[in-house]
Amino acid sequence: VRFRSTISDDANTYLQINGGTSNNTYFNGNVGIGVTIPSQKLHVSAGNFLISGTAIGSGADANSGLRIVAPISTTHYNWMLGAQQNINSAFEITPSTTVGVTTFSTPTAVFLQNGNVGIGTTSPGYKLDVSGIINTTSSTGSYGAIIRIRDTVTAGTESFGGVHFTSSPGTDYTIGKWTTAAGAGLLQIR
Repeated sequence: VRFRSTISDDANTYLQINGGTSNNTYFNGNVGIGVTIPSQKLHVSAGNFLISGTAIGSGADANSGLRIVAPISTTHYNWMLGAQQNINSAFEITPSTTVGVTTFSTPTAVFLQNGNVGIGTTSPGYKLDVSGIINTTSSTGSYGAIIRIRDTVTAGTESFGGVHFTSSPGTDYTIGKWTTAAGAGLLQIR
């Protein structure tokens, strides 16, 4: 292992540790950045943490992001948290394509730059867009399982807040509360 450092008074001061031809560097113990007594394998304090998309070295690939790799790689999926890996303008949570590999191609959840969130879909068209079945289970209490839909409108205007059921082929139905301009609330099934 070669140790090389450059210390100066300008903004480009850095410390570089080079692992030789293999480009691997090994630390025995905890590593601290901005902390003198690190309590974890990597302990970062008093600063930001940046994961760059720059691929270097013989083992590098096109995936940049934070990878969570299971220690039992042959029986567990690995995960990656990344920015714009597969979907443009999105933060992604992506499992590995199969157990034990580090190839990530189909996100299970995306958070788009416009604020839309997709679960089971990579192109959410709404603030929350879910492809699949949503389950809600009650906890102890008097109400049971509840999905709350709130429609906030200006006084004196009509509004409708509800649940729309779409089937193809078949008939669509909407169940919800219609609020008249006078403020009366009516339950409607359409």
